[in-house]
Amino acid sequence: VFKTNLVQLHPLPEFDVSDLLDSYRKTSYWGGVVTLKDAYVTGEHAMGFDCSVTYFAGGCRAAEAWFPASRLGKAADAIEVGVAVVLAQHYCDSFFHWLIEGVMRLGVVYDFLQANPSVNILHCPLKTKAVQDQFYALFGIAPARVIAYKPSQLYFGRRLLYPTAVNCGEANTPAVSRMRRVLRARVPHWQFNLDPQAPDTAQARASVGSGDSSISKRTILVQDRGQGNFRSVLNLPQLLAALQAEFPGMAVEVFGPDETAAEAVRKHGRAAVVVAAH
Repeated sequence: VFKTNLVQLHPLPEFDVSDLLDSYRKTSYWGGVVTLKDAYVTGEHAMGFDCSVTYFAGGCRAAEAWFPASRLGKAADAIEVGVAVVLAQHYCDSFFHWLIEGVMRLGVVYDFLQANPSVNILHCPLKTKAVQDQFYALFGIAPARVIAYKPSQLYFGRRLLYPTAVNCGEANTPAVSRMRRVLRARVPHWQFNLDPQAPDTAQARASVGSGDSSISKRTILVQDRGQGNFRSVLNLPQLLAALQAEFPGMAVEVFGPDETAAEAVRKHGRAAVVVAAH
């Protein structure tokens, strides 16, 4: 347990201690929560300040991290967030960073959030709010608990909780594993919709992918960012045709930029290979 001034780093009660140590022994990350009391958060790196300590969780472009203290001059205009888990960090409005570096950190505090429904989440919004809300719903998080984080805005929280962060482009493997278990428990392999209470019936299972012979094949999934968008594949039709010709025993599918979170789970879950440009 680490403690200095008003910053406390707590071991996680929701993990069995032996499981926690074993899970994190093989990684560069471990599960902890830094708590700032009566603190502000703002800026591209979502740094926290409790008038005594400035805290930086980590993330992309860490060498440039700084707390814009001049904004405290307008503290009266700060948005109050109550008790909030801070997931925001640099690039968090980009889907990969939003999901892998941000949302997956919920695995560190998931049981705490479920037991305390009044606790909010402070995270960057995605461009498509519907998809963002669908992902939270898949993990059993009410979208209404999520407060959109804007780097230019000043926020104030009675408690700001920072789960262990990760380096740029990396994932906290034990936390990701935890969230994967949550997802699998909420969304059975046959049930790719957003209703975790849907009945487990033969008819429901048969309705998923009905008439789609590609389900029985190994699948190559190609991500399409949309023509003209950043990092889009310029020759997508030719790429799809070449993949199908080269691997005739596999089904070739496309995951498009406007598909739902449920489709993301369904298509990536059954893919043997994912092809995506970066």
